[in-house]
Amino acid sequence: MAIDQIINSLEPEGASVLMGVSEENVPVNTRMVLQKGLTFVGSSRSSRSDFIEVMNMLTKNPLLVDKMGILVDTVRDIKSIDDIGQAFEHDQAHAFGKTIMHWHL
Repeated sequence: MAIDQIINSLEPEGASVLMGVSEENVPVNTRMVLQKGLTFVGSSRSSRSDFIEVMNMLTKNPLLVDKMGILVDTVRDIKSIDDIGQAFEHDQAHAFGKTIMHWHL
């Protein structure tokens, strides 16, 4: 699960923002969260200013981009409606990582 990947990737006393909403309960390895002294902040919405702040942070800290890369399972080019369906099918079939869609419509 993505939350496990985040917990494993964070350095001791690290922090992460959890965004979005899951339809299911998500188990959290509280032992590792407490052992590493991690901080999580939840947000279900973001604004333009949030996006700008994140982009600035990533620009100033290129190592963060590399660390976030381990969360990506696949990158799919979307050029048709069929490509969208295939990307979602791939995502559903793979429990590990995120599916990124590059839109070319």
